[in-house]
Amino acid sequence: MSTLSRMVFTTALLLNALAAASFAQTPPKDAAAATGAITGRVTDDGGEDAQPLAGVGIMLMSSARGFNTRGPVARATTGADGSYRLANVPAGSYQLQILAPGYSSADALSTQGIGAGRAINIEAGETIEHQDFTLARGGVITGRVTDADGKPVIAEHIRLFHTDRNPQTGSFNPRVVYGFETDDRGVYRIYGLTAGRYLVCVGEEGERRAVATAFSGRNHTRTCHPNATEDAQAKVVEVSAGNEATGVDITLAPPAKTFEATGRIVDAFTGQPMANLAYGFGVLSPEGKHIGSRGYSNTRTNAAGEFRIGNLLPGRYVVFLATREGDATNFYSEPLPFQIDEGNLSGLIMKVRRGAIMRGVASVEGTSDRAVLAKLSQVSLQVHVSPSRKKADEVDVRNSSRLALQPDGSFYVSGLAPGMAQITLDTFSTPPGFRLLGVERGALGQSDGIEIGEGEQVSNVRVRLAYGTTVLRGRIDVRRDGEPSQLPEGGQMYVTLQLAGGVKSGRNDLSAEVDVRGRFIIEGLVAGEYELTARGWIRPSPPARQGGALPTVTQTVSVPDKGEINVTVVYEQNAKPQVVTP
Repeated sequence: MSTLSRMVFTTALLLNALAAASFAQTPPKDAAAATGAITGRVTDDGGEDAQPLAGVGIMLMSSARGFNTRGPVARATTGADGSYRLANVPAGSYQLQILAPGYSSADALSTQGIGAGRAINIEAGETIEHQDFTLARGGVITGRVTDADGKPVIAEHIRLFHTDRNPQTGSFNPRVVYGFETDDRGVYRIYGLTAGRYLVCVGEEGERRAVATAFSGRNHTRTCHPNATEDAQAKVVEVSAGNEATGVDITLAPPAKTFEATGRIVDAFTGQPMANLAYGFGVLSPEGKHIGSRGYSNTRTNAAGEFRIGNLLPGRYVVFLATREGDATNFYSEPLPFQIDEGNLSGLIMKVRRGAIMRGVASVEGTSDRAVLAKLSQVSLQVHVSPSRKKADEVDVRNSSRLALQPDGSFYVSGLAPGMAQITLDTFSTPPGFRLLGVERGALGQSDGIEIGEGEQVSNVRVRLAYGTTVLRGRIDVRRDGEPSQLPEGGQMYVTLQLAGGVKSGRNDLSAEVDVRGRFIIEGLVAGEYELTARGWIRPSPPARQGGALPTVTQTVSVPDKGEINVTVVYEQNAKPQVVTP
């Protein structure tokens, strides 16, 4: 589905959700008593003459991402006076969103009013008032994209950038903000834009362009309005609220010549061709040690073990084995570097070897609750293998596989390369409440990972999990020189929690956004000592406000095994914000 189609489809779904009066059943009387409400008003950007906006959709979406993503928790439509009320809101952490196509807002909303929204945390039975929004009629940019022969370019992705200037260099710091596509005439129309200066471009650049060209066959040098392949030559488009910038056309440069690489995948020991193996490729860094952007397809080797990668721009690449989930093969390969110059490349030979196998079981400690244990197969674990000893000329690669848990917690994974294996918990895809306590092999803890030998049968691996229900409710007390203060204009904050003694991995951390009232909520905590880190930054707002980092504050938090805990974080912001290049 195209980007524009997805946006239209999403808009339709949201409109249907708003119109459906039977979206949620009336909660029981006890539940209703524990729920809260959010009220506010939506007006246009008319200053003292601001007028209410009726019929604007308001939605409250859960801040929980990934696993168990649901529709709106509550919804409303503004009345004739622009006011709204979201009722029966359970305690929790949410994003308050507006559905107002054609309008723009300062509250981090996207072009169509479908975006991140405003962070808001509500307690049981609480009523939060004055959650107001001021909307301006958005600006419009429209134009046509043609190729070098003047023919329309259909279903082409349009990328729109804010154009901030780096105060040190004076050069543009383009930041992607929106994406649309051209229609069958090559025409595009982007609406609901905030006032500002923009670059309008087509195509990718650098290694992303190389991968996109090979995958899609669309061979476009990144070109910005009107026909610039360098940002310095691009024409900036000025957008003002409620006005339309027309004729913002783009003429693409002639496509660059592309080539293909072909070869075979064979068994490293027998030399026999390996059929039906999936493969991928990536762009090799200039020094030849790292893989950048990568591409995968559903193509597999034929009976002769042959593979083909087409539409390659000149450059340095690697091809590698790409095991798919569910594949019964037990092989791995080292990435095979190759270079495309001004011609096709053939005769590549990639050797695969028998991989190691890991067997084990994941268990939840400290509970016999059947409801919790029933969720075990929904836990998402990953195993990442890094080479133990790297050769001087070896490409730095990390192989990853998913550990698919059975209902009893057992797992089996094959095709592992030799090296150091780290098992991590993907909190994004795992039901809330699960934490990774540690990994053992036999009776020994494996804090540094599990050493895997060539083709080894690794067994008796135990993944120790915990399940928590404690809720942490926090408040940020902003100070400057010890006195009550506020964050600078555009200031935002996140907090993260890391369990002391737990597996050190960003995937094992919990995080929450601090709302406009300085509150945050983190749920599903297990008992223990945590390091709480509060980070702040200034959100850029071109053309006037640059982005910047704010100080980082940490403190230790002791979490009980159940119930709720309230924490106040004193956030001292003496340090001068550091300008950050977007």
